[in-house]
Amino acid sequence: MMTAGAKAILITPSDTKAIVPSIKKARAAGVMVVALDTPTDPQDATDNFKAGVLIGKYAKAALNGKPAKIATLDLAPGVSVGVLRHNGFLEGFGVKEGDPSIVCSQDTRGDQSKGQTAMENCLQKAPDINVVYTINEPAAAGAYRALKAAGKDKGV
Repeated sequence: MMTAGAKAILITPSDTKAIVPSIKKARAAGVMVVALDTPTDPQDATDNFKAGVLIGKYAKAALNGKPAKIATLDLAPGVSVGVLRHNGFLEGFGVKEGDPSIVCSQDTRGDQSKGQTAMENCLQKAPDINVVYTINEPAAAGAYRALKAAGKDKGV
């Protein structure tokens, strides 16, 4: 990419340690490198925990004091970006894992159709959900489809 004249490189590293020397080399050559989802190890990119905290704080403020009924549509167990964002969301919202306000949690693998199915399952379990946390935009789009089909796309 550098030889081709790239000014910026966007990555989602699969080997979070091995990529670090290449990132340093590119940055030393004046190329901007941005890790989109998965943090490098050591982390020198997106702070996914902080992103989750900000999402949680926003969601809490949007409720304006109403009791929360939360569905979390996560990535998959053990995937660092998903774990960091999920845990950050909980901290930002001010709840802990197991809190009764979390009425449903499903894994989506960040996929739109899996997000829709997960939201449908959550709505069957707890039709009064008023907060939905999703790992990414595709999962959110799927959740929205399910909410809209259930006539619950307003106010969640």
